[in-house]
Amino acid sequence: MSIEELQKYGADLARKYERDLSAVEFCQELYVFKEQAPLLFGDIEKANGFYLLQQIYEHDLHDAFPNICIALRIYSTLPTTSASCERSFSKLKLIKNYLRSSMSQERLSSLAILAIENRIAHELNYDMAIDLFAEQKARRVKL
Repeated sequence: MSIEELQKYGADLARKYERDLSAVEFCQELYVFKEQAPLLFGDIEKANGFYLLQQIYEHDLHDAFPNICIALRIYSTLPTTSASCERSFSKLKLIKNYLRSSMSQERLSSLAILAIENRIAHELNYDMAIDLFAEQKARRVKL
């Protein structure tokens, strides 16, 4: 990527995360990092963000590139997909239909967890769970 493209994308990212990144400093760090990283870490063309962040901390360069560290941490923690959220809402839509609109929030939550984690729910031993519940809730007085 050319320096101009790098600075353009760096400025866009700094604008998006203006509370975390300083645009001018970030663009300057990107320029220096682009020149120095191959010398420090070897071939970084195929390196991912987590690897670069790891290398920066291993070489104790987080003070030299603070904005790049912040940007790489943001990149490393962003979810790559929203499929799990979409699955959850899809299951909720199936569970809470117009016939069950008076269901309490706690029950809806519990049913949603059971529907989403149905593989685990099928593996449960219900007899053992019932016996354990009965032991804990027994109101018998021992004589």
